[in-house]
This record gives sequence, C-alpha cells and structure tokens, in this order.
Amino acid sequence: MNIPTIALRNIFRNKRRSVLSLSAIAIAAMVIVFMFSFIQGLKLSNQTTMQRFISGQVRIRNAYYEQYQYTYPYEFMIPDTPAVAATVGHLDQVAHMTERIQFGCQFAYEWEILSNGLPLIGETYPAIGFGIDFQSRDEFFSLKKYLLPGGKLPKEGEALLGDDFARKFGLGPGDTVRLFTEGQGRKLTVSGLVALPVEQLRGRTVFVPLGTAQDLLALGDQVQELLVVFNDSTDLTSGTENVRSALKAAGFQDLTVEPWNRIGVASQWLELAEVAYNFIALFFFIIGTTVIVNTTMMVIYERMREIGTLRAMGMTGKEMILLFFMEAFFISLAAAFIGVLAGIGLVIPLSISGFDFGAVADLGQMNVMVANMIYPQLNLYSTLFVFGYAVVVSSCVSFIPTRRAAKIEPIEALRSM
Repeated sequence: MNIPTIALRNIFRNKRRSVLSLSAIAIAAMVIVFMFSFIQGLKLSNQTTMQRFISGQVRIRNAYYEQYQYTYPYEFMIPDTPAVAATVGHLDQVAHMTERIQFGCQFAYEWEILSNGLPLIGETYPAIGFGIDFQSRDEFFSLKKYLLPGGKLPKEGEALLGDDFARKFGLGPGDTVRLFTEGQGRKLTVSGLVALPVEQLRGRTVFVPLGTAQDLLALGDQVQELLVVFNDSTDLTSGTENVRSALKAAGFQDLTVEPWNRIGVASQWLELAEVAYNFIALFFFIIGTTVIVNTTMMVIYERMREIGTLRAMGMTGKEMILLFFMEAFFISLAAAFIGVLAGIGLVIPLSISGFDFGAVADLGQMNVMVANMIYPQLNLYSTLFVFGYAVVVSSCVSFIPTRRAAKIEPIEALRSM
C-alpha cells in the first residue's frame, strides 16, 4: 500500500478541509516570523539609538562629573581634552571618536532692542543644548541624514533645532534665536531643522558647533565627554579595556570609561526591555503553537467515520497512524513554506521603510530615549526555526488523536459521526 500517494489523494479530495488546516498553520507561521523580526528590529533600533545619540559604544567622562551629571557641572570637564582625544584616537581599534558637550540652557526667540542697544528679552523656554564637532565628526551622529529640506549643518554662530521644538515657535532656517546659560547669552542664526528618530530629541533640543558651546560655557578647549566607536572586528569588552589601559598608561587617572550597555538608566531599561520582548515573542509563539495543534487535532477528530471505514477495509493501526501523519506532514510543509514566505514578504518592505513606533506610542513622555522608527530585521536562524517548528509540531501532533482513533473498533468509529 502506497501510503504517501493515498495521503496526497486525501488532501486534494477534501480541499475545503485541507485549505482550512493549511491556512491556520500558514497564518501562525507568518505571525511568528513577523513578530520575531519586529522584536529583533526593536532591539537593534534601540541599541543604535543608544550608541549614536547617547553614549557611543564607549563614553569617556571626568569621574567627578558622574556624581553631579544632572546639574551639568561645567567645572568637571575632561582635563587636557586634546591629549586625551589624541591618546584614544591613536588606538587601532577605534573607528570613530567625537567630542561632545551637553548643557542645559534657556531659549528665546522674541526680544526688543532698547535705546542703549541692549536686548530686552521676552519669555524664555528651557532647552537641552548639544555642542558637536559638525565639521569633521558628523559621521558619528549622522545629523545631515535627518535634515529637513532647506536646512544645513550649522557653522559657528548658527544652531540646528529639533523640528518639533522649532515648529512650536514658528521658527525656520534664517531666523534668529538666543541661548542663555550660566548668566551668558549668545545670538544664533537657525541653520536648519532636524527630524531625529528619537522623540525626546525633537521637542526641546538645540545643536550648536562645539566651539560655540565652548565659548558660551567658557570651557576653553575642554569638553564634557568623548564618545568612541570601535571597528567591526573589535569586541566591546576588549576595546573598552584597551581604552582604559591606554589612558592609564598616559597618566589620565580621574576618568571613567564605560561601555554603552553599562551606562545609567537607559542601559538598564534596554535590559528590561529585552526580557519583555522575549516574553512577547514567547506569547505569540505559544498562541501560534495552540492554533497549529488545535487545527490539526480538530481535522483528525472530524474524520472518525472515515477512520472507521478504512479500518473496516483492512487498514492496520500502524498504517492508519502513518497515513494521517503523512497528510499532516504534507499540509504543514506547504503551509510553513507559504507562511514563512508571507512573513518575509511583510518584513522586507518594513525593514526598508520602517514602522513608525512613535505614531502608536507617546514616546515623548518616557524617561529614556526610544527609537521612533523600528526596522524589522529578518534572522536566518529564527526564520528556519519557525519553518521547521511548524512542520514538526503539525506532523507530530497528529499522533495524539490518530493513535486513539486507531484503537477504536471500526463499528464504534462509524457510529461516532
């Protein structure tokens, strides 16, 4: 008896039942592939956001600054910044390095010039300022990539505003604003607006050239932090240790060198988020498994009269089990293939265009920076796992009802329907 041939005939003989089973398995596989890819993209997007806009792969600061960082203590900058930067920059493992200053400030866009030539400032608004080396280090932050049409990277005496912040006050390229900090003020021309993929950096952020920030804060050539990115072949742990060793050998003692995954609340949030993402993936995995199991068992239990007929015609229990196993195997093989392809078809366009996470969640109210745009990422191993899992579960679960049915006497099976 050619069991595989009979199994294929049974599949095509009752197309409605086969399509139902195939559709359920395919949809489950598609959803699991998509969710695994989405969660992987969520992890990578948040990791990229952390490294690009917060810490680099490694952040170097004055050790005393860490104790008072929320008050922006300008007296605790990196001492002898040029020498520290040169020491780190000469390491073979370092691909990019940039200096940065982050500072609290007040922002004003309306004022009146008095008869003595001094400005009478109107209302001011709190803002977060970033001093960045735009001329040689924009490849680190890639702000040019997020510039809105008509804008450009700022030169000395210019500023780049977060797009939401600028629109709140009706500002655009060419307008003039003033920044105030520590009793000092500076008039700046808006060079452009930038729509960054992080909600918190769009609402009240001002980017100025590094020299402008140093003048405004009277820092000389010092900066608050150095951000480092290693080349692709460098392990984060070994790279961090090499930076620490190089600075220690050069005599720089009071500096902290921290990898991105050990920095503050943001890194802790990412660790918790990864656990949450894994639970979400597990939830969808269980749901998908339940759909596959229930559908397969339902299809077999509905065929008790057919089972009785086959037994009455002389088919043995083992042949019966093998027949239903082959049917489930062929259907699940096709369903898993279709489902995985459909999942890939959903993921690929979104991996290019991105999913606007900010449109469905109020990210601006969060205390940590989360990427607005999520780019789902296919993983070869997880995709192959979903395919194999769908086939194995659907095929093997057929043993449960079939073994029970194979033990039923033909007359009893025929009476059950």
